[in-house]
Amino acid sequence: MKVLILSANIGNFDSPKQHVEQDIECDFVVEMDFAGKTDNRKIGKFIKMGGLNYGNGYEVVIWIDGNVTITNPGFARMMVEKLADNDIAISNHPFRKTTGQEYDYIISQIEQGNEYLKSRYDPEKLKSERLIVGDDLPLYWCGCFAYRTGQKFTNFGGWWFSHECDYAMFDQCSFSYWAKVHDMKISAFDFNGFYKNDYLTVTKHLK
Repeated sequence: MKVLILSANIGNFDSPKQHVEQDIECDFVVEMDFAGKTDNRKIGKFIKMGGLNYGNGYEVVIWIDGNVTITNPGFARMMVEKLADNDIAISNHPFRKTTGQEYDYIISQIEQGNEYLKSRYDPEKLKSERLIVGDDLPLYWCGCFAYRTGQKFTNFGGWWFSHECDYAMFDQCSFSYWAKVHDMKISAFDFNGFYKNDYLTVTKHLK
């Protein structure tokens, strides 16, 4: 099985990461070549959602956000095992359980003056998106997931990205919605720790 670990750091949103070598054969790609050509966050989302079709030649792609460092040589093997015969393997959100809880949290934080969230999200677009997504879908952490390549993920990723462009660039709630629409088979698990666990560390973005 050919496995790719894929990330992006467009416009230096994150510091360079040193990942440990994996105990199964896999390739690493960290895409950085598009900075300044378009909206840096948008092109990062495009890559994350399968837009550059890195699946050619790979059966499984493991996405990690640019602020994630792999610390365990068994990480890729674990993700492949979690994926099994499903379409996507992804962890449950570590702090909130539903899309409604996530919208409540993000919107309230923006209204209370959270500068980081204010710089990234338009609360009115979040409220409009919420009318489509709803409040009752399970919430996942989209900073790391594995997917089986092929037309099913390509279709799902295309709609996911298009939705992001139309609304708030807020991928976690829209992931849940489009996964349901496309009947994606989800293997959900827990990392048992967010900022540091047995497989990863997560740091804050630089900007």
